[in-house]
Amino acid sequence: MKIFHIADIQLGKQFKYLGDKARVQREQVKETFHRVLSMAVDEKVGVIAVAGDLFDTNYPSLDLVNFIKGEFKFLKERGIRICIVPGHHDALTVDGIYNRERFDDEFENVFIFRNPLGEAKEYADCGLAVFAKPNISSTSTKTPFPDVSQFKSEMKTKILLAHGDLQIPGKSADNYHPISISEIENMEGIDYVALGHWHSLKDCSAYSKGFKVPVFYSGSPELVDKDQYGSGNILIVDFEQSSPKITVVPVGKRKSLRISLDVSSFLSAGDIKEKIASAGDENTILQVELAGINVNNIFLNTNIMEEELSNAVFHIDIGDKTHLALNDLPEYPDKLVQGQFVKIMRDKISLIKDAEDKKIHEDALQFGLAELDGTEVI
Repeated sequence: MKIFHIADIQLGKQFKYLGDKARVQREQVKETFHRVLSMAVDEKVGVIAVAGDLFDTNYPSLDLVNFIKGEFKFLKERGIRICIVPGHHDALTVDGIYNRERFDDEFENVFIFRNPLGEAKEYADCGLAVFAKPNISSTSTKTPFPDVSQFKSEMKTKILLAHGDLQIPGKSADNYHPISISEIENMEGIDYVALGHWHSLKDCSAYSKGFKVPVFYSGSPELVDKDQYGSGNILIVDFEQSSPKITVVPVGKRKSLRISLDVSSFLSAGDIKEKIASAGDENTILQVELAGINVNNIFLNTNIMEEELSNAVFHIDIGDKTHLALNDLPEYPDKLVQGQFVKIMRDKISLIKDAEDKKIHEDALQFGLAELDGTEVI
């Protein structure tokens, strides 16, 4: 018996940061989700377990509601069950999507965890029990884990399904359904913990210590946030052996990539653009940081560069954290406007302590010189 562990699909996400390509990515999320369901049919899985945030909002459009009903029907006709724990974006609120649309009443193969104290869903034909507690609000300081000791299931395989934030110091918040490390450390009688909320794949099994329970965030099957670099996967969990076998399956079309370039090693803006273009492809959401000392006094306009590189990748953001080599600027006689401008700006920059303010004035000096010299700013 094997299951699919998926989470954070976030159907209906607006993708405002993608501008004109937002609609394309919304459709891609739906396409990837359907492909995952088709894979479940091909793999003959016992259950698809959704660890929260099937929807990006509790108020999806009618078209999206009809889409998901079509997907549930697709699974029903092929004998595949799906169980869903409401998450952060689609919490089980009074007027939320799971109370307005009773998918589990309409489709017998769909189970939605509704008991705020937690409940067990048993699949006797494959000897599986799934324990979960729905999130009943978008934020909470309470654990999303139910009290497992209340369940007296005789099923051979037991999994815990939850949507929350494992409390790793420096990497988590305490108001997004926190899961304490001690809860994982003391997990007993559970064969697998399927988590949602983090959009990147993460193996957290090391925290289970002596009990050695596999604990995983599956991440989003399709990229939803541009700063998530490990998304685009689902997990197949096979319980045929004495211990679960977890297989990571890449399914996402888009990928997120971040690069940093030291401009001191480039001779021209053209060289920089060529390097950026080679870093990704038409399915890459690329974040670029330009850094270092601009020893060659290259004039950069990140907005224009983004526009010129827009066809090389799916989406691009370029940040400029470079600094001018003030001592290497061309020498201008004091009688020229350029000379007076450089002197005034150098003196002013030397007095600035704040790094962000200094960068603004360095940019002003560079672009001002370009205008005075009649140089094209790229």
